[in-house]
Amino acid sequence: MIKYLVAIFLFLTACDAGVTKNDAKDTVAHHLKDTITTKIVNDSIINVKFSKGSQTATVEGYIKDYNHPVMITVPVAKADTLFATLSTTDAAANIRFNQVFMPDGSADGPFGRTLHYPVKQQGVYTIKVGEDLMAEGPYQGSFTVTISLR
Repeated sequence: MIKYLVAIFLFLTACDAGVTKNDAKDTVAHHLKDTITTKIVNDSIINVKFSKGSQTATVEGYIKDYNHPVMITVPVAKADTLFATLSTTDAAANIRFNQVFMPDGSADGPFGRTLHYPVKQQGVYTIKVGEDLMAEGPYQGSFTVTISLR
């Protein structure tokens, strides 16, 4: 039952009648050794895919408007900790890791711009990136997230 609720939540969060499939700002970052960089295809969901033998990935996203978070799905098969760092060109930008959703449907958060989260289950973890709605200054723009499993 919980899995269905999470699926419905993700579906409703990702849907926006005014958004077309290619509204996202297309960006490509430099490929780093042992890192795969993912190009944005949809502005509300990014699916991380690790390269063979790698446990690190860098993704770029774009928040197009106030209260339009981006969900990043991370497959975790074997790891003790999920590490993630969030960066923007503006160090004072109002953006953070809002929540982490576990494979069993439970959630935790909020967090800041760094995330060191213990992995207790195998499966797909979902990281929600967006503004701190209690802070001033909505964020619109690009961001980069580097994810590492250890």
